[in-house]
Amino acid sequence: MHAGGEFDLGVGQVFWIAENVSREAADGLRLEITSGGFVGSITAASTSRDTALDSQTTGRFVRQSPKPYRFRFTGPYVGAYRFQVVKVNLEPETEPQAAAENTPIAGERLDYLGDIDEFVIRGPVGTEYNVMFRLVNGDPQSTAQVDISGVGIDPTGFNVTSSGRDSVLADQATGRFALGTSGTAKVRVQGIGRARGPYEILVYRIDPAPEGAKRALVPSDSVSTETIQFPGDVDEFALDLATSDTLNLVLIPEPTARWASPTVTPLEARILTTSGQIVARTVALGEVAVGSGSVPLAAGRYRVQVVTVA
Repeated sequence: MHAGGEFDLGVGQVFWIAENVSREAADGLRLEITSGGFVGSITAASTSRDTALDSQTTGRFVRQSPKPYRFRFTGPYVGAYRFQVVKVNLEPETEPQAAAENTPIAGERLDYLGDIDEFVIRGPVGTEYNVMFRLVNGDPQSTAQVDISGVGIDPTGFNVTSSGRDSVLADQATGRFALGTSGTAKVRVQGIGRARGPYEILVYRIDPAPEGAKRALVPSDSVSTETIQFPGDVDEFALDLATSDTLNLVLIPEPTARWASPTVTPLEARILTTSGQIVARTVALGEVAVGSGSVPLAAGRYRVQVVTVA
């Protein structure tokens, strides 16, 4: 046995455990982990066909009690074996944990099975973000995932996966989410199954202000120089009507626009009241101009948004 004795693993941390027997073994060896800190047991088994220390793993688990953990090896196997206890470091190994915004993070990797990297987004309450992710290990059979969590943010609703065959970072995005009352969100990167290797991630902070100088519209006005820079981007304009009027909102995508998927409706224009109620909308299905149809509007202030359907 190459490791043993007592381990100061801490409380409330995440661990990954691997074990393996020598290649000459004819029979299997089973590992069972028990503790007064949880009900039941955690198990893993290895045979002579395993050639690497991480061929078999228990998977990650969280130590929720300071009570001792017992490692018990059983089975018909006779001979030497190895096992390793790894305390998973949730912080990125090379990049700051505070997520850089609007700049791809490309210096990180999932170093070993069970590795997790967590970044933290901090900003004013209500600020919107979209996170893009790409696994760049070149293995089309491996997949990794990003989950977003925080106050008011459900990680089951804001997540994205990427495989080693993905070639464009912006094609895999979590969708827009807003920071809750804590003003923070957690971005967790983890492999699925046995995936590991380098990845890149982009934490895109959405600024609703148009990139150009034109910020206000009037009836019969048009905008032709704006750009949706990344999935989830929003451009918002003010619209003031001195009197009631009937408008048709027309959206014309550029022929050079890159559509991430032909099966989704990725671009939308809409008119909203100041309280956020949508009173007119149109969705671009491709490189064809689409109008909302005639919409009667009362005098007042409105918002016109062009958004990607994230």
